[in-house]
Amino acid sequence: MKRHLKVLARFLALLILIQSCTVYKSANVSLSEAAKSNLNVKITTDSGKIVRFKRVEFSDDGKFYGFVNNTRKFWINTGQVQKVQLKNNKKETMILIGVSAVVVTVIGLLLVNNPPTIDIYGD
Repeated sequence: MKRHLKVLARFLALLILIQSCTVYKSANVSLSEAAKSNLNVKITTDSGKIVRFKRVEFSDDGKFYGFVNNTRKFWINTGQVQKVQLKNNKKETMILIGVSAVVVTVIGLLLVNNPPTIDIYGD
């Protein structure tokens, strides 16, 4: 019985880990398109640094700002931006469903082949 609880705990931990992953489209888009999309954005700078934002916004002063959360925003130096990628919601959902289905199938097969036994007599 303990073994099955460990398997279930690992399964739940894997699901939580997978849900925290973000998949980005490989296509490069402009900052203007990123601002219009209102999606998560991954920006690669000329120096190779990767910065992730919840969204990008174009302000009235003609500058782009990236929002880490609803309150913290950072100015984006457009001269140092090498690549801008948008979040791929469709692929992320497909990966989550696929991995979850595989894990559920494996756990189901383990439980069918080795069902948990409960000793009610205490022998």
